[in-house]
Amino acid sequence: MLTERPPTQHTSSTPISMELNALLEQTDISAFFQKQTIAEFSSEHLQTLMWKIVPEVPMSFSEPIKASGQEQVESGPYPESDYQWLVEVLEVLTNIVTRNANNSFATLTEIDYEQLDVVLKELIYVVGDDEEHPLAPLMDFIGILTSQYEDEHFSKLTDLFPELTEGVNPKHTKDKDPKDNPTKVPEKSTKALAAEAFFLIGSLLSDGDKSDEAISAYNQAILLNPDYAEAYYYRGEAERLLGKYESAVVAFDEVIRITSVEPYAYFRRADVRCALSQYESAIADLNEVIQLNPDEVFVYFAYLLRGCINRVLGQHEAAIDDIDKALRLNLDDPSIYIAYATRGGARSALGQHKAAIGDFNETLLHNPNDVGTYFMRGYARSSLGQHEAAIADYDKAIHHQSDDADAYFRRGVNKVMRNMLEAAVADFDESIQLNANVSHVYLVRGIAQLMRGQHEAAIADLSETITLKPDSNHTGFAYTMRGYVKFVIGQYETAIADLDNAIQIKSDPSLDHIDLAYILRGDVKSAIGQYTEAVAAYSEIIRINPNFPQVYKNSADAKRELGQLEAAIADYDKAIQLNPNDIYAYCNRGIAKILLSEHEDAITDCTKAIRLSPDYAAAYHTRGIAKALLGKTQESKADYQKALELAEQDDNQDIKIEIKQSLEKLNNTE
Repeated sequence: MLTERPPTQHTSSTPISMELNALLEQTDISAFFQKQTIAEFSSEHLQTLMWKIVPEVPMSFSEPIKASGQEQVESGPYPESDYQWLVEVLEVLTNIVTRNANNSFATLTEIDYEQLDVVLKELIYVVGDDEEHPLAPLMDFIGILTSQYEDEHFSKLTDLFPELTEGVNPKHTKDKDPKDNPTKVPEKSTKALAAEAFFLIGSLLSDGDKSDEAISAYNQAILLNPDYAEAYYYRGEAERLLGKYESAVVAFDEVIRITSVEPYAYFRRADVRCALSQYESAIADLNEVIQLNPDEVFVYFAYLLRGCINRVLGQHEAAIDDIDKALRLNLDDPSIYIAYATRGGARSALGQHKAAIGDFNETLLHNPNDVGTYFMRGYARSSLGQHEAAIADYDKAIHHQSDDADAYFRRGVNKVMRNMLEAAVADFDESIQLNANVSHVYLVRGIAQLMRGQHEAAIADLSETITLKPDSNHTGFAYTMRGYVKFVIGQYETAIADLDNAIQIKSDPSLDHIDLAYILRGDVKSAIGQYTEAVAAYSEIIRINPNFPQVYKNSADAKRELGQLEAAIADYDKAIQLNPNDIYAYCNRGIAKILLSEHEDAITDCTKAIRLSPDYAAAYHTRGIAKALLGKTQESKADYQKALELAEQDDNQDIKIEIKQSLEKLNNTE
């Protein structure tokens, strides 16, 4: 009987245990990189949409809280010079109020009078007899101040010309009602008119986008009337527009203190609290709006904003419920696209991607220019494996916003999954040009470069990932992939160093990089003949993940090299149990069985491998060896010749040499 040397173990055509695509699939790399910043982006998109939730109805107050009878002024826009004139008037009046701590307006100076006299003449010219003119209260107030000054400082005609009083009965003037003298208006009425005048100035300045000056005017109105709810409300609005959110909350607090039943103040306070990330408090305010039920318009907006907040808080079912309630009101409002976008985001977060895409379609039907929705729909489509459709969505996002680095990144990720590697690298290049400090873009570009066989470029990108964010949730994966590349190009020692670093770093669970790092560490140890350490690495990963068939196969290969044949076969058995289509496990188990002189069983294993992959040259070679050892010379020669034919087609030089040696030995025995 011929004595034949068993062949070397047979693995995939790559120098590591798994092909790259299988490795990426194992880590769910697409899901990981699709979700990178998607939560942050989704939150930012929602914040943008939330700021657009502005009810298109007047913010008028109910009658009990009106301090002046004046509605918020609807005016302008006026020329800039008119607003500047108002600012100057405000400064004059503010100085007067500041100087009069008791608000008596009794100490008008001559300069004050001269300034106000000029203002009054302009107001008389503009307002005339129109009592409904928005500047009428200001004219009345300044008229009172100037009249009081004139009464105190100018001589009366009767003092200059006493003869004018001759023949006048004293009793006709002695009991005259003070109300008939316009310069002797009671102080309380003067203060009320002054407060109204300051409120008016604030309103006009708000219309002119002079929010800081408007706030000063509202503050003066509040100083004169501490329960002036309208002044607090519109001061809060001005502060909100300036980003002074804490101050705005205080203003709306005062409105609610004064009125307690004003839904608009609750709504605006909720809006500002969102900007401060005080979401629970905002929800409480919106609950009040819904409870007060002012009208279906505001109930709609309350449900809509509450749905957005619940979405931000990750309370996705509650968000969907709120949006459903908002949509059931069936309002034909331009903001309806926000409702669909919010519900779509919540559904996508729950993995309901098909339903989410339906919502995003509705969003874009109502607002085809909402770039954020193209992003979110692209994410949902990518999650369903619809990479071509996702790429189309990111194309549209880039068309609308060509300087968005994240759009290029996301499109690139989907191109990687479609194996459009050069186009993907071009997208990553564009993303990095727009924002060079995003580590995960370098990471994915590094993977794309690896898949293209550009190993040095891959190492450079993976190194940049680690340098930019050494403590990020994907640094461990960057070390793992860099170790992989170094293994591919034969830099075994530095590959092991990278893999050791990877094992020490916790990362995003969806990447499972620690599993991969142990696997690759075992592969490197096997490649340099350190089989005992390789087995230790594989044993650790089996402890962590006992359902990974490739690990059992790798462990079996290392144990076979150590001569632990029974243990090796047990691992091959487990690998085949977990993956009945693993041709390498069948073939290499056949080698182990040859070493145990179980030649018929070896032939059975190799035959199974050939049935699964008829072009697998190594299986024919191993089966030929087993047949030769059983004395089946012609059958053995047929297997060798088939193996050589297939090896030549693949241009596999190593196995060609082994097969030729086997043929030569077989021929020498005939």
